[in-house]
Amino acid sequence: MRYYSKEGYIDFDRLLAADRNDFIFMVGARGIGKTFGILKYMIDHDLKFIYMRRTQTQVDMIRSDELNPFNALTSVLGEDYIFVPKTVNKNITAVYRGIYDEEKQIYVAAGPVVSYILALSTVANIRGFDASDVDYLIYDEFIGEKHEKPIRSEGTAFLNAIETIARNRELQGRPALRVVCLSNS
Repeated sequence: MRYYSKEGYIDFDRLLAADRNDFIFMVGARGIGKTFGILKYMIDHDLKFIYMRRTQTQVDMIRSDELNPFNALTSVLGEDYIFVPKTVNKNITAVYRGIYDEEKQIYVAAGPVVSYILALSTVANIRGFDASDVDYLIYDEFIGEKHEKPIRSEGTAFLNAIETIARNRELQGRPALRVVCLSNS
């Protein structure tokens, strides 16, 4: 089965339809469209999700207007894909669709939350939050680089994060949280 779109990015429409597992781990070369493809899929299918990175330092960097990973969608797909990050608290950022405010001359957040951005390293400190409206957990760059400090008990922290986000949705008759982990090889 072909898992690339005609534009050359990972075709998550095909991949996620073909693979109904609750956990998908994708490791591949840099620049093949893993992050771009999954973000586009989430937006195009109106799925609310958590975009998670390993460390708070990584999250602090990407939660700015200038460096957020949603910008790639805007640069390739245009103004229908403009997103604005807003800080919820020191550890969590919410991402909204952006609309242009003529008075302020900037794009501002509008409508419901599209995504939350948070770090695995801090999710253990913020357990107990409600993410029952989230359909997917996208864990980007889940394999740390050799030069990065490991997170103590990282596997356990990952499983705790999933449990915190998923809660009891299956006991309530709802579909399981789907987890997509992406990393460079």
